[in-house]
Amino acid sequence: MYNEVCFLLRTAGLRGTLSGFHYLTKATLLVLEDSTYLLHLTKRLYPDVARAFNATTAQVERSMRTAIGVLWNQGDISALENLLGYQIKDKPYVGGFVDILAGYLRSKS
Repeated sequence: MYNEVCFLLRTAGLRGTLSGFHYLTKATLLVLEDSTYLLHLTKRLYPDVARAFNATTAQVERSMRTAIGVLWNQGDISALENLLGYQIKDKPYVGGFVDILAGYLRSKS
């Protein structure tokens, strides 16, 4: 599943050189295991991702926001939309973006 998450992010134009890329990948994998992570971003998701990378929750949240911003401003959103099969009207927040990725991957399994 890790490769599929990376493929989605790279399809949209996000580079693996951003720490947010790796944090988003881990967050998506956690949400695929347990969707209730989406209900507790600051209390469960960010801390669990931070522990996996020996980072702080603030670093994780900021890096994921930055990665989504880079993707939205410099990436190829239309490629991601073509893959998903629907248009993303506004730049999503971290939880929304992770939900989009996890939802797509669940539908393909």
